Amino acid sequence: MTKYQPLTEHLRNLPHSHYQLNFKDIEKIIQDRLPASAYQYRAWWSNNPSNSVMTKAWLDAGWISSDVDLESQKLVFRRKPKTPASSAPPPLGEASLIVENLTPETMANLKAIAQLKGVAVIQAAREILETHARLSMAERLALADTMRAKSPRMHHIDVPAIIRTDRESR
Repeated sequence: MTKYQPLTEHLRNLPHSHYQLNFKDIEKIIQDRLPASAYQYRAWWSNNPSNSVMTKAWLDAGWISSDVDLESQKLVFRRKPKTPASSAPPPLGEASLIVENLTPETMANLKAIAQLKGVAVIQAAREILETHARLSMAERLALADTMRAKSPRMHHIDVPAIIRTDRESR
């Protein structure tokens, strides 16, 4: 049994969809102190499974951390949203993004959208980004031009001759 197994069991047994705790409450549940880094670094509370043993504790219980407030020493655990396998996001660490310093108005809007859709704030934000973070045709062409400009020039290569030679060798 790991140090954080009591937290896993505690979260698994909750009927709630979200659960606010302060750091001292977590220490009572695990009957041990959290490391100093938990009090100093927001990243310690990230949902990256390779982050720490404690991260695995809440992820294994089906929860994600959110709304981490280091100053007040509290956070909110939210049940992982149920997503169909075909639209499941890539595992954290492969493609993740942390957005900080959102205005209170933007955060309130995200929370309202999430509540209306019945999903976690992170899922609502993901849907918004996936819908709106698409390159336009002009942006794609500009990107191709940039890549082409960085590529070495191939004026001395006779591409049709290479194709012809390849065909004839078959």
